[in-house]
Amino acid sequence: MRKLIIICEGKTEVSLINNLIAERLHSHYYPIIPVTLPVGINPAGGLNKGGFRSSSGYRYALGKVIDVIQIHSGAVVTTFFDLYNFPSDIACFSDAEGVTDPVRKAVMYEEQLWRDVSAVLRSGVTFVPYLQPCETEGFVFVNPHIASRILVGRNENEAEALEAKLREVRERFESPEHINTQMGPSKHLEEILPGYRKNKVGRGGFSWRVAKEVGIEAISLECHHLREWLNDLERLSALEQ
Repeated sequence: MRKLIIICEGKTEVSLINNLIAERLHSHYYPIIPVTLPVGINPAGGLNKGGFRSSSGYRYALGKVIDVIQIHSGAVVTTFFDLYNFPSDIACFSDAEGVTDPVRKAVMYEEQLWRDVSAVLRSGVTFVPYLQPCETEGFVFVNPHIASRILVGRNENEAEALEAKLREVRERFESPEHINTQMGPSKHLEEILPGYRKNKVGRGGFSWRVAKEVGIEAISLECHHLREWLNDLERLSALEQ
């Protein structure tokens, strides 16, 4: 089996790949290796994590993606970024700006990333661009019952109250992937769960344990764009065996 390189942005994504995504793809690829983008420079001159946020921007990150592909030329290489706060120096930014459906917008950015990568590399490169339409915190809303018990612990009354709030948010959107308005999943969680903070684990923030407990199959049933990405990787593996 060929190895699968998944380029991501930080520790949360690495945990999700190791504890969730690999579970679905382990019979198709070996090894499955998450690779984080090197630290970039923000406009003020300081260091920032990743390349798709407030660091050096899309062109910087694109160069790093190409570097990874060249280093791992015999592997299947994919990305695992989210759409939130995507940098404006991507060529399709103005065209995508008026698109309100986050899944459609994610596809536009994936297509642009593919064009930019394929333009500078030889044909035959095995690259599958993927952007999550929402933050990884969106997975919390796939199963509010399980998520609430993990986030608040053994206090059943508190868990029931949180479950009701999670369900209320979920029912307002077509899918967890569509919780990507100006108030994304992490902002909803901060509002309904006192003490919640993005990028912290346990009750203080998102933990991969929520997604792990809910399970990749349940998540992929609710998150159609994620499911299509996984299916694409599985089909690609089957074609090359």
